[in-house]
Amino acid sequence: MEALFGIVGTLLGSFIAWLTSDRHAKMQLTLELHREFNSGEVLKSRRPADRVFAQYMDKTYDQFSPLLEAEEYSHIWNVINFYQRLWIAIKHKQLVNGMIPDLFGEVFMRWYIPYFQKMIVPYPQGWSVGNNIEELKNWFERYSDKSSFEQWIELGRQDRENIMKRIGFIN
Repeated sequence: MEALFGIVGTLLGSFIAWLTSDRHAKMQLTLELHREFNSGEVLKSRRPADRVFAQYMDKTYDQFSPLLEAEEYSHIWNVINFYQRLWIAIKHKQLVNGMIPDLFGEVFMRWYIPYFQKMIVPYPQGWSVGNNIEELKNWFERYSDKSSFEQWIELGRQDRENIMKRIGFIN
C-alpha cells in the first residue's frame, strides 16, 4: 500500500511540475513575441511597412507587390510574418491566451482594418497567409472582451479614414 501511495505521489508531483513548467514556457513565449513586436526587426519595419501599405491601400497584394523595392517588400513581410507566427502559436496552444488580447489585440486590429482586410486577406488561393490573418482576427473577436474588440474595430476604421484622407483618396 505504501508503494502505491509513493507511486501516486510521484505521478501527481510530476504532473504538477509539468503543468507549472508548461504554463511558464507559454508565458515566456507570449512575452517574447510581445518583445519581438516592440523591438528589433519588426519594430524597425512597422513604420516603413505602414507607409508602403498606405501608398497602395486601394490595391490588393497581387496588384501592388510587383511595384515594391526589395526593402519595402522586406518591411511589409516582417509585419505580416509576425502576425502569421502569432496566429500559428495561438493555434497550436503555445501561448497564454488570456494575455494575448491585452498585448496584441488593439495594434493588430489597427493593421487589420486599414490594410490586411482588403490587401492581404484576399490573398491568392493556395497561400496560407491570408487565411492565417483572417483566423487571427476571428480569434480576437471570439476571445477578447466584446467592448474592447468593438473599440479596436472603431480605432482601425478611424485609422483607415485618416490614412485615406492623408494620401488623398478621400476629402
